[in-house]
Amino acid sequence: MNCKIMLAGCLLFAAGCTSRDEINPIYVPPNNQPPIIQDSTQLTDEIVLQAVYSNYKYPAGFYQEDLQGGSTYYENTLSILPINDRVPHAYELSTDSRDQAFAWSESTSVNSSYYRELVSERQTEKYFEFRRVWGEDPNDIVLSRVHKASYLDRSMYDRFNGGDTIGIFKKSEINTATVKELIEYLWFIGSHETGGSKVLCSYVIDDGSFVKYILFYTSVSYGDWNMSDRINLMRGSYLVEKSSGVITKSDNILRTISGMSH
Repeated sequence: MNCKIMLAGCLLFAAGCTSRDEINPIYVPPNNQPPIIQDSTQLTDEIVLQAVYSNYKYPAGFYQEDLQGGSTYYENTLSILPINDRVPHAYELSTDSRDQAFAWSESTSVNSSYYRELVSERQTEKYFEFRRVWGEDPNDIVLSRVHKASYLDRSMYDRFNGGDTIGIFKKSEINTATVKELIEYLWFIGSHETGGSKVLCSYVIDDGSFVKYILFYTSVSYGDWNMSDRINLMRGSYLVEKSSGVITKSDNILRTISGMSH
């Protein structure tokens, strides 16, 4: 479940989280059981380890999708070009035209290493989606997506070079409910396939001219032979400016924990 905490409590928690060296060189997962997390004050090393080494992924109520075996791919300024014309910058595309979105999806498939056939399509408030499958392998499924311009603009965000500004929220209602859904959606599409990325808890507050979303999560560097996994407990801070919809993000490592030894 989401954190049931006030901002002051989270600030106290963050201030008390100093970096530590390896403290748990060998860890035995607790029968793959997910942790029970009420708020960030409960994020002990044991809870973090339990989350990383279980099927747990998100708190109850966190945004997620049933992708039905597919992998999401957001069409961008690089993918739609022939290989010889590409440059090392990729800005995600957005439109409110289904035909334009399909044209971009088709360009990416044509310019890919092999062509995936369109088998179905749908659209939501957030995106146009074209489900594509490689004819020689029915398990090779890509959910080709284009952002709805009326929901999200990421044309300023270069996925290869990053930056603090990660998009512009275009929805007219910018409040705690809509920002919660937006940020959790962005987290899902960016991290749902990343091993070791687990959302532990989060909270959202209205800060006057901004809506702030704070998220505690893990990132893992898996160890090689005779080495331990290194787990970072992270605090992600997202700000959405009400007047402009500009979304900025910053991340901080609260501490590093040693995980399973290989």
